Amino acid sequence: MTTTGEPYQPVRITYAIPGRGYVCARLRKLACMEEDRAARSFVIWLDAEARELDLGTPEAHIEAFNQRVVLGVIRFPKSRAMTMQVRSSQRAIELAKLMRGVLGPRVDAVRMRVVNRWFAAEELTGELDELDRVLDQNVTVIRPEELERAMEAALASATTPADKRRALEEFHASRANEDVPLVEDFPLHPEEETEDMSDVKNVLNFRFLRAGRRWKGEEVTLRQVIEEAVAAHGLRG
Repeated sequence: MTTTGEPYQPVRITYAIPGRGYVCARLRKLACMEEDRAARSFVIWLDAEARELDLGTPEAHIEAFNQRVVLGVIRFPKSRAMTMQVRSSQRAIELAKLMRGVLGPRVDAVRMRVVNRWFAAEELTGELDELDRVLDQNVTVIRPEELERAMEAALASATTPADKRRALEEFHASRANEDVPLVEDFPLHPEEETEDMSDVKNVLNFRFLRAGRRWKGEEVTLRQVIEEAVAAHGLRG
């Protein structure tokens, strides 16, 4: 668990930015941000504005000894790219909403990388950043264009509308049992995103639910989790 009470599940969001100077000028206005000019990064602390986020409260002994809680780190791997790395899906959601309000519509969340499982306490055998590095191990990069090409190939021999419909049904049926990889890097859809980052929220919440059920021993896929949620929502009207 993180110090704010969520299951440890590393997440990295990549943003397209107009420039580092544009972003830094806005981040410097936040009291919860501490800039490390040498490392060209910002540390996000559980201070000031971050206290208003929907996160748990650290155990009393942590802050009693003046220990500050790190929520995440912002880096600039390229001149027009920014990453925000955190240790839970809830932190990612809450900080993504904060970034939206601070950085405005000129900055878009364009990709996400997430570890699709939770971790047991005994897996931490060294420093916590040892587990953070799982985000960069055995990464499966999801490219929508590859799925589109596979779908086009499945439909290539279909000539009539009925044949195409049947081929499309068979294509989707063949993928029904596929699941997300352990470390997944996939595109987001900034053109569809809302002010409260509902797309990021849904993407992470579904993966969080899947990870939780897998933790309990269920062999459930992400698709099943989504379909069950949609069905339950339909029943509620």
